[in-house]
Amino acid sequence: MSMDRIFIGELKDKETMDFFNAVYTGHLGSMATVHANSAKEVIKRLILLMKKSGTDIPFEELKNMLASSLDIIVFMKNYKVVEIFEVSEADIDVTMD
Repeated sequence: MSMDRIFIGELKDKETMDFFNAVYTGHLGSMATVHANSAKEVIKRLILLMKKSGTDIPFEELKNMLASSLDIIVFMKNYKVVEIFEVSEADIDVTMD
């Protein structure tokens, strides 16, 4: 049996890599939540969580994976939508300080 979509309540740790690996391979329409300080910070947070899985995939490849599989970030604060951010490849071009 094949799953069409994957939904995860909150990405906190190593499961982030598993989630994006699945989304990267064709599970379009999947959704997850993650805690971050802003919509832009979500990208950095996801890369950090992906690295926590112990993957040896280089930083640049993780950014490419996100660019291919991440479409929209909905940032909420106090249960209200503050920002809807459509992700482009230029947005993924982050550096880890």
